[in-house]
Amino acid sequence: MQKPKPTAVVFDAFGTLIRHGGIQHNPYHCLLNGRDMDPASRLPFLTRNVPAATFADELGLLHVMPVFRFELDEELAGLRLFDEVPTAMTKVRAAGLRLAVCSNLAFEYGVAVRQLLPDFDAHILSFEEGAVKPDSMI
Repeated sequence: MQKPKPTAVVFDAFGTLIRHGGIQHNPYHCLLNGRDMDPASRLPFLTRNVPAATFADELGLLHVMPVFRFELDEELAGLRLFDEVPTAMTKVRAAGLRLAVCSNLAFEYGVAVRQLLPDFDAHILSFEEGAVKPDSMI
């Protein structure tokens, strides 16, 4: 029996296609009010399609938003594709395959990922899907 041929390639975003080219902060740490960024505490940020200001309001931490915005804006400004990504994507397309990105992200990173990878056929982002990898739902 012949195996079906792949029709698409799905990539993770950060560390695979996108790198932090500048200063890398951890802006969500201030919304955890000093608690560690363990996987359980990060989950709401990655699975709700709401901006950080919503979390800050819910947690009574609106006063940390200026620091959050500064750190986030500085981090987003430094995001870059790895040098080999454009060439690799051209080769994938030339092979007749579709491109997708599937990544565990908070709301604020969605626009940057879409801007850096505008020609992808699909952007599957945890905050929009309500689930994180490796959950089969995503």
